[in-house]
Amino acid sequence: MKNSMKWHVLFGGFVAYMVDAAEISILAIALPNLTADLGITVGQAGLLATAGWIGIGTSGIAMGWFADNFGRRHALIGSLLIFGVATTAFGFLPASYPLLLILRLVAGIGLGGVWAILSAYVAETWPARHRGRVTLYVLSAYPVGAALAAFAGGILLPDWRLLFITFGLGALIPAVYAFLFIPESPQWEAERAARVPGDPAGADRVSALEIFRHPLLRQTVVGTVAATLALFAYIGLLTWLPTYLVNERGLTAATAAQYLIVFNAGIFLSYFIFGWVADKIGKRIALMVSLSLTAVLLCLYTFIPDVDLLRWYGGVLGLSIVFAGLMGSYFSEIFPLRVRTTGAGFCFNVGRLLASLSPLVLAGAAAAVGYAGALLIAAALFALAAASLTFMPRGSSVPQKATGDATREFAPRAPRESPR
Repeated sequence: MKNSMKWHVLFGGFVAYMVDAAEISILAIALPNLTADLGITVGQAGLLATAGWIGIGTSGIAMGWFADNFGRRHALIGSLLIFGVATTAFGFLPASYPLLLILRLVAGIGLGGVWAILSAYVAETWPARHRGRVTLYVLSAYPVGAALAAFAGGILLPDWRLLFITFGLGALIPAVYAFLFIPESPQWEAERAARVPGDPAGADRVSALEIFRHPLLRQTVVGTVAATLALFAYIGLLTWLPTYLVNERGLTAATAAQYLIVFNAGIFLSYFIFGWVADKIGKRIALMVSLSLTAVLLCLYTFIPDVDLLRWYGGVLGLSIVFAGLMGSYFSEIFPLRVRTTGAGFCFNVGRLLASLSPLVLAGAAAAVGYAGALLIAAALFALAAASLTFMPRGSSVPQKATGDATREFAPRAPRESPR
């Protein structure tokens, strides 16, 4: 493997995930203006957000299987093109609510696979001693993309159409970069070549059922539960925080977007802090610390009376929200190469799929107890996610032969550190 490849994965992966994050974030940022423009209810707005998350969750599972069978590179480029086209169409086509629902669902299908594909790419191109930090460096693009979306929203809103068109076309940048500079994973190619072609038992194809067999079942179940709880909380927070700031704290949409920039700046810094922490104390423990801190800090967020102080405290809250990056690094190490994107993608994206109901559920909660009450529910879910990880197996990842004769890693590698 050329040494330059790992740097292309780092840079290209960062840009790809930045655009992915921006496209996920723009709906929440545009929602107050879009809701008023279309004359839809809060429940309909929640359903629009839910449609995107359903697409994300469903696609993440399918793209994990696709990437394990047909390659990381094809899966990454395909994902970028799908959500780029659908997001651009969201801004160009007539403002019909049913059509927008369909387009958001299709965009989600493209958005869902990027996380697992990039996590696998890093695990297969960087040495074990750097893997935790590099995974978080790549995935630190999420708050950058979210902040970029908030910044663009502050400039372009109330023209929500232009916001979607801008970021939809922006997906071409990482797609072209991946096509030109990021080759297929050498480890995947070696593992793929070792499979038995035409085996009647199907040994040449990865089956999603492999992650439900011993010794992977426990990782799959606990990982899915933890991801579901954390993502249900985070998606609810991501969807309704801008509306909370506008409707309950009296900010304009443009000012709320500025608050979100500070919030996402905190998240960005957290990836660098926790990347170092995870390589020191272990990824599982770092993940539990992150989720627990988020639960406490989010509770405090809703009780701060000073709106000006809330701007900067949002950055403090953001410093704890790094669970998605830590899960990318941790989940990629607890599954063997053969089913790496299938296993990690299943845990994270089934979590996304189940959490797709979060905007709708928390919309109902907000109608009953207010948006602050809905955020407190999200805080409780973050705490439960941290607690669920106590049931995760400890120690290093499973042996690479755990799911069959063709599951060993073929590239030389440094001794693995314990994900703990």
